[in-house]
This record gives sequence, structure tokens and C-alpha cells, in this order.
Amino acid sequence: MKLENLKPSSRIWIYQADRFLTEEEVQQVETAGNIFLDNWTAHGSALEAGIEVKHGCFILLAVDEQVANATGCSIDKSVHFITDLVSKLKVDFFNRMNLVVEVKGQYEILALKELEEKVNSGVVKAETTTFNNTITELASINSAWKIALSETWAARHLVFT
Repeated sequence: MKLENLKPSSRIWIYQADRFLTEEEVQQVETAGNIFLDNWTAHGSALEAGIEVKHGCFILLAVDEQVANATGCSIDKSVHFITDLVSKLKVDFFNRMNLVVEVKGQYEILALKELEEKVNSGVVKAETTTFNNTITELASINSAWKIALSETWAARHLVFT
């Protein structure tokens, strides 16, 4: 199911890849994701959920908890699903030390050291767009997912000129 078919209050988890996925890999993720969602339950109750790949590097997984709550076991199942993707695609969705930033109209995935170099060279600035992957509500995708680099945890490690 597409995320747009879920209620804005749906709970969301965002997994960021350490590299951009190919079109074929995006299709694999979405196909495997839809199979996973067809069988995703919490204490025997089917979860109304959606999955999408955005910008070639983010997996957005959401569940409408007004229909049925995601429980510890069901959340564990979703993490196992992502872990299986890590193994199959040889991509890391759990490294929180990388940031995706928009540079000259293109997204780049940068480790903190690379980000620091781009800030020091003036290519990346405090107002450069990045993503807040800690949001927990689907509605926040439109209002709080894209933020300025200066608003992130990484800003305390950077010196903006």
C-alpha cells in the first residue's frame, strides 16, 4: 500500500541507506515490502500499513495505529525485514552517522567527515536541506522531514561560516 492511502496520524519509521539504490533495487524493496505488509500482524491482527522508497535511499514504513497498534513483536518483525534487505542488497539501513543533503539540486549521502569537508569548503551551508529521520508521524513528512542542516544533530559537529 502507498503511504498516501494511510491516515496522516499513522506511525512512521524511516530507514536511510548508506548508498543510493538502483531502480532494480527500489523495485525489489517495494515488492518485498508489499509481501511483508500482506503478512504483517500484531497479536494476530492485520496491520494497515504502507511502504515506499523515496529519493532512492529512504525506506518509509508506516502503520495506521488507529486500526491496530504495532506491538513490540510486530516492530521486531519489521526490523527483521529491513535486516533481510541489508543482507540481500549489501546496503546498510542502520548507520545513523550519514546524512543526505541537497547540493546543487542533487542529493548526496555523506558521512560526517565528508560533510565537514563540504561545510569547510563552503559547498554545504547551515541552510542546506537535509532530512530529519526521527519523525514518528506520517503527516510530518510534508512539514518536518526536510530541514536545514543547522537544525540537525550534526550541526554541533560543524562550524558554519
